[in-house]
Amino acid sequence: MLKLGFSYDECAGMGATLSLAWLTPTSMHFAHLGDSRIYHLPRKSGCTQLTDDHTHVGWLHRQGRLNERERARTR
Repeated sequence: MLKLGFSYDECAGMGATLSLAWLTPTSMHFAHLGDSRIYHLPRKSGCTQLTDDHTHVGWLHRQGRLNERERARTR
């Protein structure tokens, strides 16, 4: 995958992400890596973001250095 990122302009900066979940009858364990996020979507309504992406922009947003509008512009 990294080879593609160096070979084609449209693939520049391409990487990989991983999101996984292990479900048991009483709990869920999850992990993720990369610029993906995991959300909880209950049956009734709503949406809760459970994880943050592992990007520099995500880090700047969590540190309060970028607001939501600035964060969206950098994607």
